[in-house]
Amino acid sequence: MISQLQKLLIILGFLSTVITPSLSFAVHFSAIEGKFDCPNIHNSHNCARSIESKLLENTGLIKRNKLFSLIVTLKNGTTKTYQDSTEENPPGEKYTYSALEFVADSYLLIYRQLWESSDYILLSLKNGVEYSLEGYPLTSPNGQYILTVEQDLDAGFNENLLELYLLTVNGLTPVYSIRPESWGPSSVSWETNNQVKFIKKQFNPNYSTTKKSPLFLKTKPYSELSLIIM
Repeated sequence: MISQLQKLLIILGFLSTVITPSLSFAVHFSAIEGKFDCPNIHNSHNCARSIESKLLENTGLIKRNKLFSLIVTLKNGTTKTYQDSTEENPPGEKYTYSALEFVADSYLLIYRQLWESSDYILLSLKNGVEYSLEGYPLTSPNGQYILTVEQDLDAGFNENLLELYLLTVNGLTPVYSIRPESWGPSSVSWETNNQVKFIKKQFNPNYSTTKKSPLFLKTKPYSELSLIIM
């Protein structure tokens, strides 16, 4: 726990409003609505590679020499290679790597697709140290914190979570973590340097296909995670 962080306050439990379930599935990798969406791609691997291809066009630090090999050049000139699993691997041991974006100019965010789940690798471009993240990282406006977010009520392959880290050029320091079982964070955004806003998404206990009731409920107004830093 960071000494400057004196208090964490979670304010939850507002009135609920309903949403109707979507009939089409759009792949997305970000808690920010509209970012990294692939509305015309219904395969997460293909979506990730599509995002990566745009990143490759704008940087010389990342390249894909072969179809299954991602090569990253660090700031000290050394390289790190991420090799996808082969076709010979059994289903439970298959994985692929795709570069998504640079974070705070010192890190590269890599998406790792597993057989029935996924996670992220935050790679330090300074020294090659890797940090395993279970959710997509959102950087605070002042660049001092990242909040990792994951919501998978639909499939249940990944845990729902909100995790806070202190971010510096020297690495990440865990600050706070919550892993709710009955709801997941949606439409997450930093409002200030010490306040995060999100929608609390949860299953509708009165869901019925015959009555055409919505599958999910969302809080209204937004729930808030306030980080009071003294």
